[in-house]
Amino acid sequence: MINWKQILTVVAISTCITSGYAFACNKQGAAKSDKHQGCGCKKGEKGKFKQKISNRLNSKLDLTAEQKTKVDSIFDEVHPKMEAIRKSTDQQIRAVLNPEQQAKFDKMVEKRAERHKEWHSPE
Repeated sequence: MINWKQILTVVAISTCITSGYAFACNKQGAAKSDKHQGCGCKKGEKGKFKQKISNRLNSKLDLTAEQKTKVDSIFDEVHPKMEAIRKSTDQQIRAVLNPEQQAKFDKMVEKRAERHKEWHSPE
Protein backbone atom coordinates (compact mmCIF):
# COMPACT_ATOMS: atom_id res chain seq x y z
CA MET A 1 0.00 0.00 0.00
CA ILE A 2 1.29 3.44 -0.91
CA ASN A 3 1.96 5.70 2.06
CA TRP A 4 0.88 9.02 0.55
CA LYS A 5 1.82 10.97 3.65
CA GLN A 6 5.41 9.75 3.36
CA ILE A 7 5.53 10.44 -0.38
CA LEU A 8 4.14 13.95 0.03
CA THR A 9 6.57 14.64 2.86
CA VAL A 10 9.52 13.53 0.74
CA VAL A 11 8.28 15.55 -2.24
CA ALA A 12 7.91 18.61 0.00
CA ILE A 13 11.40 18.16 1.47
CA SER A 14 12.89 17.55 -1.99
CA THR A 15 11.17 20.66 -3.29
CA CYS A 16 12.53 22.73 -0.41
CA ILE A 17 16.04 21.37 -0.91
CA THR A 18 15.92 21.88 -4.67
CA SER A 19 14.46 25.38 -4.30
CA GLY A 20 17.16 26.30 -1.82
CA TYR A 21 19.91 25.06 -4.12
CA ALA A 22 18.32 26.79 -7.12
CA PHE A 23 18.17 30.05 -5.18
CA ALA A 24 21.79 29.67 -4.11
CA CYS A 25 22.90 28.94 -7.68
CA ASN A 26 20.96 31.91 -9.04
CA LYS A 27 22.25 34.16 -6.28
CA GLN A 28 25.80 33.24 -7.25
CA GLY A 29 25.05 34.10 -10.86
CA ALA A 30 25.07 30.54 -12.18
CA ALA A 31 23.87 30.31 -15.75
CA LYS A 32 21.05 27.82 -16.23
CA SER A 33 22.82 26.31 -19.19
CA ASP A 34 26.01 25.67 -17.21
CA LYS A 35 24.76 24.31 -13.91
CA HIS A 36 21.94 22.12 -12.72
CA GLN A 37 19.75 24.35 -10.58
CA GLY A 38 19.23 21.58 -8.03
CA CYS A 39 22.73 20.65 -6.96
CA GLY A 40 25.19 22.83 -8.83
CA CYS A 41 26.43 19.94 -10.97
CA LYS A 42 28.15 21.20 -14.08
CA LYS A 43 27.47 19.76 -17.50
CA GLY A 44 29.50 16.60 -17.94
CA GLU A 45 28.87 15.54 -14.33
CA LYS A 46 25.95 13.30 -15.24
CA GLY A 47 24.56 11.05 -12.57
CA LYS A 48 26.02 13.02 -9.69
CA PHE A 49 22.81 14.76 -8.57
CA LYS A 50 22.03 12.25 -5.80
CA GLN A 51 25.67 12.16 -4.75
CA LYS A 52 25.89 15.95 -4.49
CA ILE A 53 22.67 16.23 -2.47
CA SER A 54 23.75 13.36 -0.22
CA ASN A 55 27.18 14.92 0.33
CA ARG A 56 25.61 18.27 1.14
CA LEU A 57 23.26 16.72 3.70
CA ASN A 58 26.20 14.82 5.16
CA SER A 59 28.37 17.92 5.49
CA LYS A 60 25.61 20.11 6.94
CA LEU A 61 24.18 17.48 9.31
CA ASP A 62 27.28 15.45 10.16
CA LEU A 63 25.55 12.17 9.32
CA THR A 64 26.91 8.92 10.65
CA ALA A 65 27.82 6.21 8.13
CA GLU A 66 24.59 4.40 9.02
CA GLN A 67 22.52 7.56 8.52
CA LYS A 68 24.22 8.27 5.18
CA THR A 69 23.40 4.74 4.00
CA LYS A 70 19.78 5.19 5.07
CA VAL A 71 19.51 8.59 3.37
CA ASP A 72 20.91 7.11 0.15
CA SER A 73 18.37 4.28 0.41
CA ILE A 74 15.58 6.82 0.83
CA PHE A 75 16.65 8.58 -2.38
CA ASP A 76 16.74 5.24 -4.21
CA GLU A 77 13.33 4.21 -2.86
CA VAL A 78 11.57 7.52 -3.39
CA HIS A 79 12.85 8.41 -6.86
CA PRO A 80 10.55 5.98 -8.75
CA LYS A 81 7.60 7.16 -6.64
CA MET A 82 8.37 10.79 -7.46
CA GLU A 83 8.59 9.90 -11.15
CA ALA A 84 5.18 8.21 -10.91
CA ILE A 85 3.71 11.29 -9.21
CA ARG A 86 5.22 13.55 -11.88
CA LYS A 87 3.77 11.38 -14.66
CA SER A 88 0.33 11.28 -13.03
CA THR A 89 0.40 15.03 -12.50
CA ASP A 90 1.34 15.63 -16.13
CA GLN A 91 -1.54 13.42 -17.28
CA GLN A 92 -4.02 15.23 -15.05
CA ILE A 93 -2.84 18.66 -16.20
CA ARG A 94 -2.90 17.61 -19.86
CA ALA A 95 -6.50 16.38 -19.46
CA VAL A 96 -7.76 19.89 -18.63
CA LEU A 97 -5.96 21.61 -21.51
CA ASN A 98 -7.31 22.34 -24.97
CA PRO A 99 -5.49 20.80 -27.99
CA GLU A 100 -3.31 23.88 -28.59
CA GLN A 101 -2.29 24.00 -24.92
CA GLN A 102 -1.67 20.25 -24.92
CA ALA A 103 0.81 20.63 -27.78
CA LYS A 104 2.69 23.36 -25.89
CA PHE A 105 2.56 21.36 -22.67
CA ASP A 106 3.88 18.25 -24.44
CA LYS A 107 6.90 20.27 -25.62
CA MET A 108 7.47 21.54 -22.08
CA VAL A 109 7.33 18.00 -20.70
CA GLU A 110 9.71 16.79 -23.43
CA LYS A 111 12.23 19.53 -22.61
CA ARG A 112 12.00 18.70 -18.91
CA ALA A 113 12.61 15.03 -19.69
CA GLU A 114 15.68 15.93 -21.75
CA ARG A 115 17.07 18.07 -18.91
CA HIS A 116 16.33 15.33 -16.40
CA LYS A 117 18.08 12.73 -18.54
CA GLU A 118 21.07 15.03 -19.06
CA TRP A 119 21.57 15.78 -15.38
CA HIS A 120 20.43 12.58 -13.69
CA SER A 121 21.40 9.68 -15.92
CA PRO A 122 24.46 7.62 -15.03
CA GLU A 123 27.70 8.40 -16.81
